[in-house]
Amino acid sequence: MSENEQIRPLWVREEAALQERAEAILRWKTPGGRPLRLASNLPYELYLDGVLLGDGGHRCVAGEALLDLWPEAERAERVEVRLHWLHPERSGVTYCLPCADPFLAEVGEGGEWRVELEEQVGFGRRASGHLARQNLLLPRSPRPLQAVAVERPGWSARRALARARYVEVEPRLLADERLAPLGAEPLDPARWEGSDPIGWLRERRGALRLRSYDLGALALHRYEVDARAGAALLCTSEVPEFAELTTAGRERVHLVDAAAAGVLGAPFGQRGGRYLHVLSEPDAAPRVRAWRREYPLRWREVSALPGAEPVLRAVRANLVAVVDGGLVDSCWRERVQWTGDLRMSALALRDLAEAREVVAVALNQVAASYDEDEGMVRGAWPSSLGSFMPPYHLAFCLAALEHDPALPDPRVRHAVEASCARWRERYLEGGLVATPAGWTFTDWEPGGLETMGWSLVEGAPHAVVNAWWFELCERRGEPSGVERERFEQTFACGPGYRLVPRGNRSTLRADESARGALYRRVPDAADQPSPHATAAVLAAGLAEGERARSALAWLEQEWRAGRLAPRVTPYFATHVAWAFARYDLELARAFALEVYGAEAARYGTISEKGPDDSRAHGWSIGFAGLLLSPPAFPRSC
Repeated sequence: MSENEQIRPLWVREEAALQERAEAILRWKTPGGRPLRLASNLPYELYLDGVLLGDGGHRCVAGEALLDLWPEAERAERVEVRLHWLHPERSGVTYCLPCADPFLAEVGEGGEWRVELEEQVGFGRRASGHLARQNLLLPRSPRPLQAVAVERPGWSARRALARARYVEVEPRLLADERLAPLGAEPLDPARWEGSDPIGWLRERRGALRLRSYDLGALALHRYEVDARAGAALLCTSEVPEFAELTTAGRERVHLVDAAAAGVLGAPFGQRGGRYLHVLSEPDAAPRVRAWRREYPLRWREVSALPGAEPVLRAVRANLVAVVDGGLVDSCWRERVQWTGDLRMSALALRDLAEAREVVAVALNQVAASYDEDEGMVRGAWPSSLGSFMPPYHLAFCLAALEHDPALPDPRVRHAVEASCARWRERYLEGGLVATPAGWTFTDWEPGGLETMGWSLVEGAPHAVVNAWWFELCERRGEPSGVERERFEQTFACGPGYRLVPRGNRSTLRADESARGALYRRVPDAADQPSPHATAAVLAAGLAEGERARSALAWLEQEWRAGRLAPRVTPYFATHVAWAFARYDLELARAFALEVYGAEAARYGTISEKGPDDSRAHGWSIGFAGLLLSPPAFPRSC
C-alpha cells in the first residue's frame, strides 16, 4: 500500500438540499485531456465520453480514502463521475461508511469541475435492511449545483487496490411468459418513490410480461436499461425461479430497480446475483445490457487433488462474488466484512490467488474498529451490526498472522498486540479465559442457542474462545495461561468437549426471545459433546495424547453416521477439516471432498448454510488449501 497523500476536496454549495434526502446521485463533470487521480469517501462510477470505465470510492476508514488512478482520462474529451451520496443517518446502509464530511477530490494538479443533481434517479424503499434503496429511473432533468472547494481536516488518500473491470455478459433467456393480473394498476415507477414495488407486484399489478435471464455466474452486476419501448422492472436474484422473489428478510432479491417508459439510463452501482428477471407491459420490450464486476484476483497455477478441481472452481467463483474492494460475506445481502468470514476468504485468496492486497485492506479497515477497553475489534465492519464478537475477534487476530506473521501494518499490529495484553489483564482468570461480553457466535446450529451465541452466562468460559485464544498465543510464541487440566475439568464431555460449562442455564434476553422461539431447543450444550467445541480444541492442539485420539474418533464417527451435517455449516466444517488434518491429512481431505463436493455440484459455488441462504459466501471457503498438492492450511494444523 502506498504512502498517504494530501487531497484537495470538493463538495456542493447546496449542502442543505441534500440533507432533506436519504440518498442522491451527484454527477460531476470535467474536461478530459489529463490523467486523473481521484479519491472520495463515497462510492462513485467514472465515465469517459459516456462509457463506464470503472468504479471507485470504496469503503474506507474515517480519515483515509482510497486513491484511484485513471490515466485513460488523458485521451478522453469529457469525464463524468456519478457519485452516490448517502446521508450518514437516514441512509442506513451497512456496506460502506456514510460520512458526515463527504467529498470528491482530485489529487495533484486539478482542473475545473461542475456538478449537478441527477434527478433522473429516484429512490424506492430499501429492499434489504443493509443495502441502498431501489433505483427508479424517471424522465426528469438534472438540477445544476455549484462545486466548491471545502476543508476536510484529517483526510488523506492512499493507493491500495487494483482496479476492477466490468465484463459485458450476454444474458441467456430462460423464460418468456405472461403473468396473469392480480389487479389493474399499471407498471409506473414514478408511483414507487419511497415505497416498495414488490407490494404492487404481489397484490395490485396488471398483466405483465416476464423474461428471466441467466447471467452466467453469481457475482456483482451492473445494468443499462433502454426503456424507450416501455417501462421495465428489474429483479436480481440468486435463483432462477421468479416465484421466490421477495424483498423480505434474508430472501433472494438484492435490489429491485425500475425504469419509466421513455428513459435510457443505468441504476447506480452493482446488484448481487446470477439471474435477472425483467418485467414489462405485455406488448413492451425494454432492453437491458449487463456487465459483471471482476476484481483482478490473479489466479495462481496450483495442482489439485484428483477429483478436487470442481470444488476449487466453486471456491474461485465464491471469491469473484465476495471481493468488491474488500472481503465481504456475500454479494447479495449485506456486503459487510464479518471478521470470521474474512479469515476464511483470506485463506482461500492466499492459496489460490496473488491479490493479497485485498486482504491487507480488509484487515486494516477492521483494525480501525479496535476498542482499547474491550480489547476487541468489532465483529463486522463497517456496520451497525458490528457488535463485539469474542470468537470473531480471535479469528481476526489469526487472520492477521496468517496474512503476514510480521504484522507490518501498524494499525493491525496494534489491534493484535494490544488485545493480547488486554485479554491477559482483563479476561484470563484461574487458568481459563472468561468470555468477554458480546455476541459469542460460533455457528448457525438449528436448536443450538449456545452455539448461536444467544444463551450464555455472562463471563462464563467458552470452549471455542479458549481454544482459539490458546491457538493465537501458540502462534505468537507466548504462554496462553490456559491450563489443560482446568480446561479438561471444565469442558471434557464423554469422548468430546462441551461448548459451555455445566450450569450454563441462562435465560434469553428479552430482545432474543422471539429468535429463540424459532428454533427447537436441543439438550443443553453443557450436557453433550459439541462438534464445534471438539473441532476447535483438536485443531488448536489443546487436547493431547489419548484424550485427543478419543475426541478425533468421536468427531469422525459423527461425520460417518450423518449426525455432523445437520449441526455444522460450511463455515465450521472448515474447522472440522482442520481438526482432522492435524492428525490425519487423508481423513481431512476425504471429509472436505464429500462436504464441499456436494455443494459445488449443486450450485457451482459454496453456500452459506444451504439452499435458503447465500449461495456464494465468504465464510465457506477456508478449506481450499487442503485440496492442493502439496496442501496448505493454518500453521496450527
